[in-house]
Amino acid sequence: MFRQYLFFFLHSFFILFPIKNAYSTEKNKIDLNHLDSNLKSVDRIIATVNNKIITSSEYEDFRKKRLYKNSFLNNADLNDPCLEEMILDILEQEEAKKFGIYIDENQVYNVMHEIAKSNKFTIDQFRNELEKIGINFNQYRESLYKELIRNQIKEYIIGPMVSITDIELDNFLPTYNLNLIKPDYPSGYTSIMFSEKSNQFYTIAQIFIKIPENSSQLDEELLYKKGQFLLNEIRKGEDFHKLAMSFSEGDEALNNQGIIGTKLLEHWPDLFIQSLIHLKTGQTSGLLKSKNGFHIIKLINSFSKIKKSLKNSIGTTLYFSEKSMTYDPVFITKTHVSDIVIKTDITKGKEFAVQYLNLIRSRIKSGLVTFENMAKQFSQDFSASNGGDIGWINPGKMPINFENIMNSLKIGEISSVISLDTRLHLIQVKERKVEDISVDYHRDKAYQKLKENLIEFYFHEWLKSLRETAFVNNYLNNRI
Repeated sequence: MFRQYLFFFLHSFFILFPIKNAYSTEKNKIDLNHLDSNLKSVDRIIATVNNKIITSSEYEDFRKKRLYKNSFLNNADLNDPCLEEMILDILEQEEAKKFGIYIDENQVYNVMHEIAKSNKFTIDQFRNELEKIGINFNQYRESLYKELIRNQIKEYIIGPMVSITDIELDNFLPTYNLNLIKPDYPSGYTSIMFSEKSNQFYTIAQIFIKIPENSSQLDEELLYKKGQFLLNEIRKGEDFHKLAMSFSEGDEALNNQGIIGTKLLEHWPDLFIQSLIHLKTGQTSGLLKSKNGFHIIKLINSFSKIKKSLKNSIGTTLYFSEKSMTYDPVFITKTHVSDIVIKTDITKGKEFAVQYLNLIRSRIKSGLVTFENMAKQFSQDFSASNGGDIGWINPGKMPINFENIMNSLKIGEISSVISLDTRLHLIQVKERKVEDISVDYHRDKAYQKLKENLIEFYFHEWLKSLRETAFVNNYLNNRI
């Protein structure tokens, strides 16, 4: 807005107060039209968004820095998707501010530090690696900032809009089981795969990085490094389909999330076949090179006979066999535990509490008293009335320190003192059992995936609504 006022002031000043004296000569005469033209070219307003402006210099700078494609613009019929993305960025920032959503530089830096650390890089090394594949560090930081804001919007604005009924989840389960992404099993969970698997039909997705004609060796090397970067991101757990939508140059990237179809094995290119025969469902290949570019392929599904077709949540027709509807069994080891808890405070210091629990432990181990009796007399936990019995514990449900010690104990064995914040524990493992939780586990994973899909859908609808109700003047394309 300041630049708009500055232009108006200067323009009016020179009109109302013509320069005289030394500047009135032909030699020193100022060309007001030329001045006016220069100011317009530097600070020309190309769009207004509610009470904010976008200038031509900002637009050109954004075009050069643009790192990711906005998926909201995938199918939009726009004269200038780059300007439209700037408009959406402003609208997102305004709404985030209304809801008290704020990301500061420290938060962005901390996330970047964690990303670098997970790749065993310092920040400076991470900067160098990004620039090796043609990504400017500052552009990446700005993009990360926007992504953090967007994630907060999805969590606090869009998330509460999403509710899923049991019927909706039941309808989604076949799609999820096919879908496409094999769950990552947490520590303590085991997947037992079925040994029989047909290799005749293959549904695959790809990320394709095109090598332009007449590319130099240096150009190919940079594209190769870009491919390696994407492959590393996938192996770290990044969503293959989101990366395909953002980076793949194949026609299928935006509309089908990188999915390129279902064919008999021999109908795929030889380059793909060599990898496909070694892949399991959900796995990805290494970086493959063809004459046209670099490919990363993912095996979505394989089966022997097409029996049904299904429209999944992103609108892609997929095929599956009845056998593919069978869940991979998931087994967990549950542990039955009893616990004696002593709380520490100002009057009863930690050192005293540790000595107290060690005395109780010694008496139990001597056989003079039982764990149950000691828990009833001395434990300061809700479980005291049950003799310290806290029931069956699933993997991942207790603090890591507690769980590691619990898992190391034999049946009937009593732990040493475990310190957790202001509470000290003695635990005893009473029994263990292996339980098949396949249905509940996959149902929970399907619920999370469906919720993620719905949040993404409602987020785009929310953006569309913001755009339709915003007061926007597009002077660049003469549109509103």
